[in-house]
Amino acid sequence: MKIYLHYDSDVQAEFGPSDTELDVSSLNECTFIFQFNGGGVEVITNFFLDQYGNKFGSTGVLGTGDVGLVGGDKVLATSGGLKEKDDVFVFVKSRVGEVKREEVVKEVVKEAAKKDVTKEVKKELKRDVKKAKDHFEAKRYKKARVLCEGMLKGDKGNRDALRILGDIHFRNGKWERSLEAYKKTVKSWGAADGGDMLLSDKISLARCMMKAAQYEAALDVLEEVADAMKTMTRKAGEYSLDDAVIFMAVCHKEMGKLVESAAITEMIIKRDQAHFAGLLNYADIAARMGKHQDAVGILMRCIVMDQQNEEVKRLLG
Repeated sequence: MKIYLHYDSDVQAEFGPSDTELDVSSLNECTFIFQFNGGGVEVITNFFLDQYGNKFGSTGVLGTGDVGLVGGDKVLATSGGLKEKDDVFVFVKSRVGEVKREEVVKEVVKEAAKKDVTKEVKKELKRDVKKAKDHFEAKRYKKARVLCEGMLKGDKGNRDALRILGDIHFRNGKWERSLEAYKKTVKSWGAADGGDMLLSDKISLARCMMKAAQYEAALDVLEEVADAMKTMTRKAGEYSLDDAVIFMAVCHKEMGKLVESAAITEMIIKRDQAHFAGLLNYADIAARMGKHQDAVGILMRCIVMDQQNEEVKRLLG
């Protein structure tokens, strides 16, 4: 936690430049208004240091628990209010004397208004994200795209909007646009630990790279994801570790490495005989190797699992 002093213009000459980090040695007797991230306002009047550097003051509380200050820059919150991660801004209003209640109330109202606006904006964004997802699922892609583009005007790094936009372009076969959106989605995580959602976003990116025939790049991403998923007990979004491995097998296949692809696919099918993407890839490998009867047999199993699958129909044709 850091504590900063914000001096009003009429006391800057005495106390020094505004918005500097708190130096207790420079303070004797002051009036403070505390404003902090946790909400609420604290007023400390007739503040002073004793001979040992300990700080004391009478406290008037508005909106949160009592706050007391002790030596150094430690802040204690006896109930609610400040947390160790919160930055504190101390507004010095005058050298000595009590701050008028009206001034404090005014500050509280201003802060509350800011929070209400932020809260409302967040609610609106959540509503827009839900609407965009609903439009996407209902194949109303234009409406979903317009909503996403609107959200991105206000926040270029809006992860939900970028992800949905990537899905829209992917569904419509616009690989380059989809790639751009998925890359921005992954980048938006920055140094944050996105966990399974970040891995899911990376798999979406890799799948799009595969559609754009960028197999080596996709393989690099998938290997990274598979390594991370080995220690996970849950899926990355809708994808399992086996899904990521099968996508790797598809990359090998498309790069002409049929034997390597077949070996990886066999490993997955032995573990899960109903892995649809695995069976589909195995059928395609068999067809490319000239083993047409084997391919048809596998595809018949796929038809039972999903009669409407376009890839199955394409391979059977």
